[in-house]
Amino acid sequence: MRPLICILLVASAALAQDAAAPLARNAWYWQARARSDKAEEAWKNVLKVAPENAEALAALGGFAARSGRLDEARSYLARLVKANPKHPEVAVLQREVTLGPRFGPMLIAARKLVHEGKHAQGAAKYAELFGEAGPPGDLALEYYQTLAGVSGGGSGRGKASRRSSSARKASPASSSSWGRSSPIASRPAAKGSRCSPRWRAILR
Repeated sequence: MRPLICILLVASAALAQDAAAPLARNAWYWQARARSDKAEEAWKNVLKVAPENAEALAALGGFAARSGRLDEARSYLARLVKANPKHPEVAVLQREVTLGPRFGPMLIAARKLVHEGKHAQGAAKYAELFGEAGPPGDLALEYYQTLAGVSGGGSGRGKASRRSSSARKASPASSSSWGRSSPIASRPAAKGSRCSPRWRAILR
């Protein structure tokens, strides 16, 4: 009987994840377009069918933290740790909770530096913002595009591919939506950059 129960539990979890997949794509669609209101609603729909979905817990925790709703953010963080304690988004969400509403102004400052052509300073400001945890999934491509515009910045391409893969799969346009308005995406990769051909293709 016990093996049968285990099989049923595994099957149930698999079905929940399958049901959550199109909902997650919808959430990434809105998140890639900076519609946090729509994205937050979409991620909550993901949790309705898959309560332990790590991406949804991390995204909703991040939205709450950046908005100053720290008790709510900590609740999502606790759920994420319980569901998947080794998930890379755990450290990312911990960083967002630590910064709270300071996250937004720091992100604006980093983007402003990049927009002004101060790419190295912008990359440093991003690094200060994200810390050792690295960027949240919705900002991973933006961050590593910035690094790719700085000499030697291609070393982070593997992390970028992993961290932003869900967003790119969710919407083919998502990987270019930020890039079209980015001063980094419109300039050639810095001389000596170690970007792979695949990563260069993403940046175009």
